[in-house]
Amino acid sequence: MWLKYADMEMKNKFVNHARNVWDRAVVLHPRVDTFWYKYSYMEELIGAIDSAQQVFERWMAWEPDDMQWAAYIKFEMRQGNIEQARSIYERYIKVLPTCRAYLKYARWEESLHQRALARSIYERALDELHPMERTEKLLVNFARFEERCKEIDRARVVYQYALSLLESNVEDARDDVSELKREFIAFEKRHGSKDSIENALVTQRREHYNAAVEADRYNYDIWFDFAHLEEAESGAPDVRAVYERAVLCVPPLREKRFWRRYIYLWINYAVYEELVAKDVDRARDVYRRCLQLLPHKTFTFGKLWLMAAHLEVRQKDLAAARKILGQGIGTVVTLIHR
Repeated sequence: MWLKYADMEMKNKFVNHARNVWDRAVVLHPRVDTFWYKYSYMEELIGAIDSAQQVFERWMAWEPDDMQWAAYIKFEMRQGNIEQARSIYERYIKVLPTCRAYLKYARWEESLHQRALARSIYERALDELHPMERTEKLLVNFARFEERCKEIDRARVVYQYALSLLESNVEDARDDVSELKREFIAFEKRHGSKDSIENALVTQRREHYNAAVEADRYNYDIWFDFAHLEEAESGAPDVRAVYERAVLCVPPLREKRFWRRYIYLWINYAVYEELVAKDVDRARDVYRRCLQLLPHKTFTFGKLWLMAAHLEVRQKDLAAARKILGQGIGTVVTLIHR
């Protein structure tokens, strides 16, 4: 009814009557955005710019949503009032301190070729926004901005900061962090050196293996691939961390066929400690722990006993080798007689 009445007054060129209608409409229904849009548009259409500004100011006093602030800013831009539009953006981000608001502000400054101001807005967003609003979208857009500015080192620092921030501050940000890492890998492919690209690809593969073993912790083939990746790309602590995670995934059933691939994880672990890490004591400890874990009353693995004994032979400790072989033989004989 309000719309029809006001439109009728405008068609008859009764501007003051139409203005009175809109004024009553926005007073009675201040949350109906259509009335404010129509009212401000009418004032602008007839050239009453000051009146249109007053309408927008009354509207903004109700602290509306993003689109309404954008309408006011566009109005000021049509009038060529850039400084006024900037001040409205400042009010906007104070009323609605969200990732979306800061991104709109920064992109607007960039569209005006004010890169320094746009950068300061991104930096303010990281400082002023609530931690829950420092999303992957904000951080990626900041890094992309720096890349568009040909500030490659700055962009790389932003990516690295973003990864550390999300991983440390957000408990359920696994998906966000993965998306951010994909962006970082793509960035390194475009601008990185050979080493940085290789590191990015290794990070991507590591993320894939982590996701795969979380989905199925008893997929021992994935654990083998994961361990081989760390052996090729990382130091001993990282390799040991993967093997230790893998050997914790003990098969839930006590049937030998389910344990075969699992036992080879222990064997590979021991071989790595002896031949690559050159730590015989650790290798000996790996064999010992594995032999203690086996359900010998149900089944055993002769190969494991032999490899543990061969380790002692290579260390020229024949007494220890005889002891291991004797225990192995005793275990096998006991199983046969059951």
